[in-house]
Amino acid sequence: MLNMISGFYHPDEGSIVFEDKDISNTPPAKIAEMGVARTFQNIALFRGMTVLENMMLGRHVLMKTGVLSAFLYWGPAQREEVRHRERVEEIIDFLNLTDLR
Repeated sequence: MLNMISGFYHPDEGSIVFEDKDISNTPPAKIAEMGVARTFQNIALFRGMTVLENMMLGRHVLMKTGVLSAFLYWGPAQREEVRHRERVEEIIDFLNLTDLR
């Protein structure tokens, strides 16, 4: 069922409705952009990355900057990353993970 809700499988009949919109045939990436995502039971962090970097990685689906701008890391890409980092810092403070950051 979770695979269907997140768009990995599509129902043979019936529909999946989220916020009054039929998402039955919506690609997983679009569903994730709508804020619906799943995670796996393996909650290990990526080795070689800090808690902050792991949390930033989880926000990549929310970033709107184009590939070229992100590659060059200037202008909109830089401002967008700063905004996401500020939000991650708030979450780290809220979860009291500052010492693990």
